[in-house]
Amino acid sequence: MLDKRERYYIRHRLVLRPKRNNGAALALLGADNETTVFSILKAAVNKKTAVMYLPGGDTVRITAIDYRAADNVVILIFRRKNPNASTQVYEHADSAKIREADRGLKEDPAVSGHLFVQATPHKGDLASHRAIIEEVQGLGPSYMKTLIDEVVRAIEYDAIDSRGAAIKTTTKVDIWGVPSENLKASVAKNGFNYIEIVKEADLDGLDTEGMTIKPERMKIVPKRIPGADNESLLKRVKAWADGRGWSDVYVQVRENDKTKVVKLGRDEDAATTLFVRADPVKVATDIKACSDTVNDELLAEALKMFADDASWK
Repeated sequence: MLDKRERYYIRHRLVLRPKRNNGAALALLGADNETTVFSILKAAVNKKTAVMYLPGGDTVRITAIDYRAADNVVILIFRRKNPNASTQVYEHADSAKIREADRGLKEDPAVSGHLFVQATPHKGDLASHRAIIEEVQGLGPSYMKTLIDEVVRAIEYDAIDSRGAAIKTTTKVDIWGVPSENLKASVAKNGFNYIEIVKEADLDGLDTEGMTIKPERMKIVPKRIPGADNESLLKRVKAWADGRGWSDVYVQVRENDKTKVVKLGRDEDAATTLFVRADPVKVATDIKACSDTVNDELLAEALKMFADDASWK
């Protein structure tokens, strides 16, 4: 269930690239009569064609897109509808009686989430923009990326390739998470739930015909001891695993009441390993679970995060 006054933000980069690196990618924004990523998405939203159909009757659609020039930000609102989702049930605070929400014959549960994109391209890469996703279950970055990419990639435009020839090309859209948390600092601050180490199984002398062989795994769970040195424990396990042929180490960390599994490669250490973090955002008024209107309080929090350059490095 969504908290009515809290969300989690995850830093991403929205990347625009030409198909097969031929020609130039479309810009996010441009002149009124210019074909841009924004103009393509805006037209699709107006025609109600910015929609993706999923198995089971689910749909993901872009219901609104806006450019706030004063804030230097493009905002997209995504909505997911699920006809197979259970009807919401409410419990009375005093009597503890439950009541099922009213639901019409053709009405399905739906949620919405924002994607905030900084309009100015990231320095050093004209095809990359800082982006922030409002984390909502069922509306992850893979759905957002796929839908935007399908809409934008459907439009061909004229370009010049590397040989100087006139061609038709399209723009591909990617959304990549931005690693912003250090594993060593996270473990020292919040501890971890477990370490899982992995290696290929020793099959010497075994006839494997007719078999599917999976890697060997070992899970190590720390004891719940007040003041435990979790950082040293992780370092000790990593050194032991590296010396005995274990190829990968996975650590389930705790961050802001959430868990995330972080891979620690054989030649990596916790001090240099970064992972994508979800940051909590609190607002003063209730957030609707589903809306086609930009929430200005959530926008204000996104603008603060965009302005924090250190968190994007």
